[in-house]
Amino acid sequence: MRIAILVAGVAALCTGCQSARPPIPADLAFLNVNVVDVAAATILPGQTVLVKGDRIVAIGTKLAIAETTRSVDGSGRYLIPGLMDMHTHISSPDQLYLYLATGVTTVRHMAGDSVSLRWRREVAEGKLLGPRIVTAGPLIDGRPRIWTFGVEVTDPAVIDTLVRHQKEAGYDFVKVYSQLTPEVFEALIAAGAKYGIEISGHVPQDVPLTRAIEAGMRTGEHFIGAMKAVWRDTALATPDLSALDQRARQLVVAIGAGQVAGSSLIDSAKVAALGALAARSDFWFDPTHDIMRNFTSNPVTGRPEGLRYMSAPERALLRDVHKGFGLTPDVLAGEDSLYPLRTRLLASLFEAGAKIIAGTDNAMLNGWALKDEIVALAKAGLGNAGALRAATLSAAEYLGKRGELGEVREGAVADLVLLGGNPLDDLEALYHPDGVMARGVWRLAAEFVPRLDSIAAAKAAQKTLDLGVGLEK
Repeated sequence: MRIAILVAGVAALCTGCQSARPPIPADLAFLNVNVVDVAAATILPGQTVLVKGDRIVAIGTKLAIAETTRSVDGSGRYLIPGLMDMHTHISSPDQLYLYLATGVTTVRHMAGDSVSLRWRREVAEGKLLGPRIVTAGPLIDGRPRIWTFGVEVTDPAVIDTLVRHQKEAGYDFVKVYSQLTPEVFEALIAAGAKYGIEISGHVPQDVPLTRAIEAGMRTGEHFIGAMKAVWRDTALATPDLSALDQRARQLVVAIGAGQVAGSSLIDSAKVAALGALAARSDFWFDPTHDIMRNFTSNPVTGRPEGLRYMSAPERALLRDVHKGFGLTPDVLAGEDSLYPLRTRLLASLFEAGAKIIAGTDNAMLNGWALKDEIVALAKAGLGNAGALRAATLSAAEYLGKRGELGEVREGAVADLVLLGGNPLDDLEALYHPDGVMARGVWRLAAEFVPRLDSIAAAKAAQKTLDLGVGLEK
């Protein structure tokens, strides 16, 4: 009995003694850092986070660390998972670098080609410095196609071959677009199921959102179809893409002129039904909420940090986007009325359990645009925690990578951003990362500066507009 008591006493004395524990093999340790738990929306203070290779191998407050392990002092700082932009259009290696420097460690490219496949491979192999790439193939549209780089399809019989070719080429998903007929859309859904490849993109103008969700479409970009799905008057057209669709434009103009009362447009029962359908489905809204302001009289202008890496033609495009879309004052007035309705609907669907991911459709402002989108989602009703989750954990869940991406947790890929402030309290902290880790490689913010300066100088000298990969004529 005396021996048992002695053993128990020694064990009690050694509880918490680091000297009694073998050091955990690691390449780098974040010391005394505040870990942001995006799942629980809480802070785990004073943590040690150990990284070996490309993985987080341990997190705790009393971890034994080998003397040879590199360390980063996290005192007073906050560690979040790498950010993910789930709707962009990558255009160059420099742009990929800008994403990484701003804390974006995964991007979803929405109009791909063989170049984006090569970049995806080179990033994965460490030959190209940038975020992980998830890429669509060439987008599939109806007639008349909206973009010249889209594939124009009117015959459902050709869809099987198109989808099979994209699957065999190695694209991650098939991007569908606005002009598709319901018949071609149904053929795409069937071919996606047949070949095991995701169908995502624009809900076509003539396909009800509820049908797209029920059919198995994975993501709906820009919130297209959501307003139409909850109209009290089912005879009203969709208001989406008023710059490109004459039916939508007529309705938007009527709303702006007061001929259709905005206050009576939405049926609350339909909102509840849509929320319930979305909540029980594997469907993700990618609202690109901030960039949709470009259809209003309050367009996106961009923060100075991002504008520094834009050429004069790109800044002119950003300023004059309304002229390019032909948005006349009567259209802008209607869009001004619709944007608050869109915002309230987004909040209602989020509260009902609909799944939201963060995307920008604003590659020119890359990582800064994603932070603007997070702020816009927070203001729309997701709150800081919900908006941050949309750009981290929710994106990982959509990609089928929960446990791998989107969280600071043991076993996850070490995609991390170190911040000087708590983003759950103030999202401004996202704009000022102290350092970024991508797949286990740590870089201080200062290490990005030389190439960032070089990119800024090249952009200052650029005289023509280059929309880049996936946008070839």
